[in-house]
Amino acid sequence: MSKVQWAENLLRDEFFQEMMNDLRTAELNKFATSDYGDLQARETAYMRLRTLELVETYLSYCIALYNARTCRES
Repeated sequence: MSKVQWAENLLRDEFFQEMMNDLRTAELNKFATSDYGDLQARETAYMRLRTLELVETYLSYCIALYNARTCRES
């Protein structure tokens, strides 16, 4: 299995999507329930949200890069 196939399968996988949504929801809840002065909790939640976004962006980038190369070669 190529890296692109792996990325496509992962992005389509129900369990992966559910896990990412659960993780995203958990971090958003930390924002909503953090105390006014708990800047550290909000900063940590923010960094984790950005990391989740980075994972999804990387997978999409792998697919897009492959598709762009394939189009040029056609």
